[in-house]
Amino acid sequence: MSYNEMRAKVAELKLEVADAKKQTLIDALTAHQEPAKTEMRGRKVDPNSARQLRLKAIEERKANGEVIKRGRPTDPNSARAKKLAEREARIAAGEVIKRGRPKGSGSGVSKKEVEEVVKTRYQVLIDMEGKEEVYSKSFASPKRAITEMKDLGFDNYKLKAFNV
Repeated sequence: MSYNEMRAKVAELKLEVADAKKQTLIDALTAHQEPAKTEMRGRKVDPNSARQLRLKAIEERKANGEVIKRGRPTDPNSARAKKLAEREARIAAGEVIKRGRPKGSGSGVSKKEVEEVVKTRYQVLIDMEGKEEVYSKSFASPKRAITEMKDLGFDNYKLKAFNV
């Protein structure tokens, strides 16, 4: 609605307006309007349906301070419930319960041994006419060194382990 249309509508309805500002006109028109009719949308609610009666009973129990249980009830005799109860008892007794995999379990190789193997490299010494020459590459495992020497056709060589 334009400003001129609003002024015409105010004059038609014979409304008293302090000044002719647009916001004043809008306020006067909205105050004069009838409230908009609202309609209920969606499904109609039957107050006597089983669901509505159940919801009403739950609200009453909440108002009285009762605890409302939901979901599947727990079985105190199940294996998991017993395990959880035992765990809670151990925690209550002050025992520290460790989480995760126990230390030292697994492959049985100690961390120190793993570090030694990782640090060890292998150098190939090739026998060339009675003189030992060092091959340009070093290898992480002896198996890799041996396969590469076979691929290159060398038979007279030695492996020397060294730490990085």
